[in-house]
Amino acid sequence: MIWNTRRHILGTVVAAMFYVAADAQELEPVRQEAIDAVVKLPKRVPPARDFPVEQVLEVTAFGAVPDDGKDDLAGLRAAMAEAQKLGKPVKVVLPKGTYDLHPPANPDTDLIYRASRGCLGFYKASSIILDGQGSTVVIHAPTLGFLTLLACKDMVVRNFTVEWATPPFAQGFVRGVNREEGWFEFEQTPGFLSLDDPIWQKKNTKHYAQIRWGMLKDRRVPGRMKAGVPNVFFTKRWEKAAENRYRMYLEQPGQLQHFEVGDPYVHVDRNGGGLFGFTQCERVVIEGITNYTSPGLDYGGALSSDVGLFNCRVLLKPGYWHTSNADAMHFSQFRVGPWVEGCTFEGMADDGANLYAHPVNVAEVVSDTEFLIAPVAGWQEGDMILGFEPKEGRVLGRARVVSAAMNRETMKIRLVLDAPIPGMQVSKPRDKTATYFLNMDLSSSNFVFRDNTFRNLRRFGILMQTHDGVVEGNTFEGVSASALVVRNSPGWPEGFATGNILLRNNLIRDCGLDNYAGGFNGADISVAVQRLNNRNGISRAISGVAIVGNTIENTAHRAISVASATNVLIAGNTIRCEDAGARMHDPGRPIVPIRVRDVDRVTVRGNLVQEVRSRTATDLLVEGKCTAVNVKGNSVTKRE
Repeated sequence: MIWNTRRHILGTVVAAMFYVAADAQELEPVRQEAIDAVVKLPKRVPPARDFPVEQVLEVTAFGAVPDDGKDDLAGLRAAMAEAQKLGKPVKVVLPKGTYDLHPPANPDTDLIYRASRGCLGFYKASSIILDGQGSTVVIHAPTLGFLTLLACKDMVVRNFTVEWATPPFAQGFVRGVNREEGWFEFEQTPGFLSLDDPIWQKKNTKHYAQIRWGMLKDRRVPGRMKAGVPNVFFTKRWEKAAENRYRMYLEQPGQLQHFEVGDPYVHVDRNGGGLFGFTQCERVVIEGITNYTSPGLDYGGALSSDVGLFNCRVLLKPGYWHTSNADAMHFSQFRVGPWVEGCTFEGMADDGANLYAHPVNVAEVVSDTEFLIAPVAGWQEGDMILGFEPKEGRVLGRARVVSAAMNRETMKIRLVLDAPIPGMQVSKPRDKTATYFLNMDLSSSNFVFRDNTFRNLRRFGILMQTHDGVVEGNTFEGVSASALVVRNSPGWPEGFATGNILLRNNLIRDCGLDNYAGGFNGADISVAVQRLNNRNGISRAISGVAIVGNTIENTAHRAISVASATNVLIAGNTIRCEDAGARMHDPGRPIVPIRVRDVDRVTVRGNLVQEVRSRTATDLLVEGKCTAVNVKGNSVTKRE
């Protein structure tokens, strides 16, 4: 049966009919010249994955002995220190086996641990390959990280499996719910981090307030978030009720409506180290790493450039409902963004990837071109600076850095710009309502994500709060919120997306599980400038986004949403559902294949919708004040 066509046009817009009744069809590829008219990406080559070395060091020559069950920390550190001391291209190899790493004897005075909360580290090293040759590293402390690189260049780390002897999270089942008293009973599974462990009482060492929380998981799909509920539950305290059983008191007792006896539950602590960290590094490649959990991030760093991840895997181990306690990847203030290819990321407690610049508040306004700001690292002459006002979501202006000189007496930077940015106000750091600067040349731009899999993770697949990049050929499955997000986060605050981004040939399936899916800009692919209340910003400051050739299956609310943007191409996408009983975020609201709001110069062409759910909008939904929305050659079919 063919759906009837009708118009569903809201706001100020002139557009052609969105859907043309048609039988199921294959889409023609979007022509490259159409993409080039919207996105003009800078040239990028992947970082070097190998280089010739002049010497090879085996860790067994330094006291590390595989498969003996003894602590190998000192031996590995000694081999790595010798490689760095040689000052020439060196390969450090681990003869294949299992190596055990225990906490340093004196963590309070251990420089590597104090800098990274991890086992191993390189500082100001260059031209070193660390090759595990298929070895397994077992870490014998649940909050202890693995490897940190600080101020390093031309480094390769490859061919490891990293395990934690005790997984750094608690997991188990909900065994009772008392909504009147505000608690649920949690029965923890032995072998994971016990809620009796003193780790849970240690001081918060992070810059954010909440480091410990819980998540409800799907009963049938390991690692997947429970659908239709919040993606995080904060507990104010717990008390032991019996062996391996605890009464968990929620900060918001009303959230107990989402708890049912028998639900899988995971509780995490983010106070520890991570799998890999890199800060102030250039040209780093991490390849062929497998891990099943991490106390924090899997891969993360700041103020670095040109980091590549190839064929790495964060996998759910059988019997686990969770992998890592933070993001799979976190790229803050990179000058050249990451290249990520052929990797798999499953079951983590935060985004698959987040790319952004840190906000910088103003200590004094000297003039609209001269400001005093708090000390920041990495700002250079010529960097593009953006001023943002979050209450209305307004870009106040853009200008380039003329100078950024530190005054050692006042510990302030005198920032001089080549053009005025009016409206900047004096404010304190982390003031969410205040204006702030963002260095868009330190926003992890010029990124590549290609042929990766993101599966059953909390929050977003890839959060792009930056510009200039490509995401193509990836698979997103069971992501709790949006799979692909191009936006800013004024409520955190961090980052800003200015566009020139290509989202092409990705497969998105069964995403949008949590409450965010029904939010103002919730969608499997979401593009938006946001203000503090999560509504659309005044400025249409995202420009140049091509959403082409993607396949979106079983969307729960919206498949594609674009808001407060200009010069956007939505073409050649397939949006389909063959299961009449597929989950809908709100059965009372229609499924919306494509929604645009407050946009200018948007082309929606050659998209195909194939649906069996009756509550699906059959027209393009256009809202707010839009201009130059060009709609042509799209089709929808409904099969009985």
